[in-house]
Amino acid sequence: AGRLVSGPMLGYVEHREAAVIVEVADASEVAIQFSIDGGTAPPRRIVKQDPWVSPGETQPVRFVLNNLEPGKAYTYRIFIDGVEAKRPWKLGFTTQDQFEWRRDPSDFSFLVGSCSYFNDPPWDRPGTPYGHGTQIFRHMAESGASFMICLGDALYLRESDWWSASGIWRRWSRDRSTADLQPLDAAMPQYMIWDDHDYGPNNSSRSYPLKDVSLRAFKAYTGNKTYGQSDNTGIYGIVQYQDALFIMLDNRYNRDDANLPEDIYPDKSEYGPKQTVWFRDTLAHLKESNNARFIHFVFICTGSQFLPHPDYPNNEDADKYEHERDKIVRMIRDIKVPGVVFLTGDVHYSELRRAEGLLAYPLYELTSSAFTSGPNTFKLAPDPLTVDGTILQDNNYCQVAISGPASDRVAAISCFDRDGVLKWTRKIRASELTVPKAN
Repeated sequence: AGRLVSGPMLGYVEHREAAVIVEVADASEVAIQFSIDGGTAPPRRIVKQDPWVSPGETQPVRFVLNNLEPGKAYTYRIFIDGVEAKRPWKLGFTTQDQFEWRRDPSDFSFLVGSCSYFNDPPWDRPGTPYGHGTQIFRHMAESGASFMICLGDALYLRESDWWSASGIWRRWSRDRSTADLQPLDAAMPQYMIWDDHDYGPNNSSRSYPLKDVSLRAFKAYTGNKTYGQSDNTGIYGIVQYQDALFIMLDNRYNRDDANLPEDIYPDKSEYGPKQTVWFRDTLAHLKESNNARFIHFVFICTGSQFLPHPDYPNNEDADKYEHERDKIVRMIRDIKVPGVVFLTGDVHYSELRRAEGLLAYPLYELTSSAFTSGPNTFKLAPDPLTVDGTILQDNNYCQVAISGPASDRVAAISCFDRDGVLKWTRKIRASELTVPKAN
């Protein structure tokens, strides 16, 4: 009786645990069966009876596969009311292996980007469709990347969605079931933060009255390992893969409105005081000897641009929170964390930016936007921080490939258009992002 609506989508994959999210409808039982590729042990099975029905009238189901073997390839199958829900692509994943103290970290790559608008004509703006097709996700699925980092606006809630739980949940179900998304969701682990459009109305902040509803829907349709802290609600957390750490920030749930003047409200915050303390302590923990030994890149992921930027209409970047940005930069500088690179989205074009003088080394920011939303085609103001030749005002995604021996790790950034055509490539060496040792 039950049917598959979307997925399965891979969530986090660790050494001994992995998450798989599947959305069904009218189902009494959903099961996952999994085993090591080529293994001799019988498959293991997890069964969910009478899965909860969301306000969108579907059933998002999250499976956590535990007690896995590190560094092993697994295959899984999904069953709905006893019938296998087959897909024309392989359903599987490889658990992380433990490289520390044994060998150099492996070469790997990840995808990064933001802003997916899926056309829904009855509820869209009149005129030219704002969404520019979804074929880009097929190219991303074929990239061979190890995982995906979505920097927000995974979908766009419409005016008809903002003010009801059923509207929010319906949008998540409708857009995440887009056909071209399905192979990407199954191809690699998906890690996500949100920005304004998958949180609430445009430029929304902590005052959004249905933010708790939005949070529950976000958690149901994404596969992050953690969401905020027990004493501070939100979607922030960390991801580690080989020698890269990703600090995933929440710039909405506890955000003061961007329009508050900083001269009157000097404590105005994009992230909230508790998340800022968590961020500080996360940075400090990187100074622990084993972390310092094995982590070469620290990617700070946030929905809006971070570095100082020429003003453009309706911007929501960190220029609106200069005191807090100075505090964050000071934390990175004073704690002497090497390897920091910011990953940001939001603005509907992509670029690589490089700032001198903020840290002991150049501070890079890669902005990747937009997957399918209408590109920003306005003439951009001259920006001395932009690395020449890296602006792309078209639909795109970026792939970051990290390679080389532990003594010389390199992050090669490649930017591709909606048709998978390479538009530019730049390299950042970990040795460029080091803090000089004190005499």
